[in-house]
Amino acid sequence: VHGGCSRTLRGVMSDEWEDLLGSGAMLKKLVREGPGQRPQNKQTIVFHVIMRLLDEAHTIVMNTYDTNKPMKFQAGDNHTDIILGITLAVRLMNEGEKASYRFTQARYGYGAEGNPAIGVPPDSPLECDIEIVALQDIEKEPEDMDPQELVPVVKQKKDRGNELYRRKQYHEAIQCYDIALKMLSASQHDSPELRELRVHCGNNKAASLEHLDQLVEAKQACVEVLECDPDNFKALLRGGSIALIQNEFEEATLAFKRAQEVNPNNATVRSKLRELNRKISDHREAEKRMFGGWVDRNKKDTTTSQKAASTEHSIPSQVTPQTTATSDTSRTSKPQTTSPSTASVAKQSESSNSTDDGEADDGEADDERDEIIPEQKLQKQKRKPWWRESVLLLIAMLPILIAVWWKNKQFEHL
Repeated sequence: VHGGCSRTLRGVMSDEWEDLLGSGAMLKKLVREGPGQRPQNKQTIVFHVIMRLLDEAHTIVMNTYDTNKPMKFQAGDNHTDIILGITLAVRLMNEGEKASYRFTQARYGYGAEGNPAIGVPPDSPLECDIEIVALQDIEKEPEDMDPQELVPVVKQKKDRGNELYRRKQYHEAIQCYDIALKMLSASQHDSPELRELRVHCGNNKAASLEHLDQLVEAKQACVEVLECDPDNFKALLRGGSIALIQNEFEEATLAFKRAQEVNPNNATVRSKLRELNRKISDHREAEKRMFGGWVDRNKKDTTTSQKAASTEHSIPSQVTPQTTATSDTSRTSKPQTTSPSTASVAKQSESSNSTDDGEADDGEADDERDEIIPEQKLQKQKRKPWWRESVLLLIAMLPILIAVWWKNKQFEHL
């Protein structure tokens, strides 16, 4: 079968290669026209392929005719383990068509990594003979599948994501895991195998996000795993480690302690707990240095304000006797020779001393008191209100209080 099919596929209806992309990266030579239709979106394309290296021997590295296991590809699915060149080629062919393709750029094949499992070296151009065997109707939606139908479909996405993860193609891997998780969420069924797939895909998605430094999303993926399996060690350890990086000490403490209960002898958890305690201690020292000096300055300013206030209240008691003595002297020293203005002032002083409450009205202060009042007003203007320091301290602590509240709220889901 291999020899006959190989000779047939290598037969040439036209000696000309068609440049499909205009760059020479993807060439097509038609072998046989297909009587059927082009694949529709979400239809499953069933096809055979013979893959060769473009070396002198045209070494065959894949032949699905030998195994009698044609490949399958769902049109529109960009997250598959089939190489990019083939996924583009089969979308351009009709059912029953045969054609040869050359992918002269490695990115349409197995890229810079190659595929050692089948003998494809890195950066290898490829030639593929492809025959479209059938087009299958659109598959059931995940919510319409029973567990036996859904498990292999989800596994295919998970395995593709794992392969991309090994190649460090984390963005593409995350897309595969997301598709698998979306299928599982849409299903109305529940089984141990489906839950296990959900946990695996969630943990792998979290690991991929962590490699991309998307820590918030990675921790959320861990939370979703723990909602399915509260004792999952990987999710607890990874979620706690991310919380530690984010200085979310309460979350990290809970996660690590739970992980230690699940796996008491794990050295990584013990190391993380030591790191957590050290970081908490350093954080407290930093807070003490930051706020300790501010509090000391606040106390010093308050003490200074209190001293200024006591000094201010002591000034009138010292001035009043002097004012009274001066007015008495002015009445007794020259009673016969006082000028009209002096007599008027003396008379006003007598009337002020005879009031019931002993306080002077606004217009009866003497010259010495007039000199004190502006100084008192100046001190009152400089003096800070007693409540100002408390308000400033509260404002300074408000972001910390909000952050602690938010951490507690977020960790309720962990």
